[in-house]
Amino acid sequence: MTARSYLFFSLILIVFIIYGCCKAECINRTVNISFRNIRAINTDSVSLIAYKTGSNFTQKLDSNFSNTPVSATDTSYSTLFLTVFADRDWKIINHSLNKEYRLNNFGIDKIKCCGERAYVVRSFEVNGIRKTGDLLDVE
Repeated sequence: MTARSYLFFSLILIVFIIYGCCKAECINRTVNISFRNIRAINTDSVSLIAYKTGSNFTQKLDSNFSNTPVSATDTSYSTLFLTVFADRDWKIINHSLNKEYRLNNFGIDKIKCCGERAYVVRSFEVNGIRKTGDLLDVE
């Protein structure tokens, strides 16, 4: 490989890497939910319910029930990780702990990313309390 072709190949690779990383940053219309600070036995049954945005949790669109058997003697922490889209309101029910989390009022910003219009979640409400960012650590 000549020095010229090596340089050309390197430039193409750098552009590809930068453009690829940029694209990954543009796709962020979701909120990630982590249950990492809770024992696995306390996250063995969780419901995720989607509602029409602005319906005050009355117009159910979809639901999912996760039931993961965990031994009563298991002392490990949960690895449960959920992702929800900001175009719906969400209710997360932890049946083991009898807790409910309502996610709504997503603050979404339009940004320019890689020369294209993109949308990112900047904030949302959990049970009426405003959180910034796109991550919820459920405790």
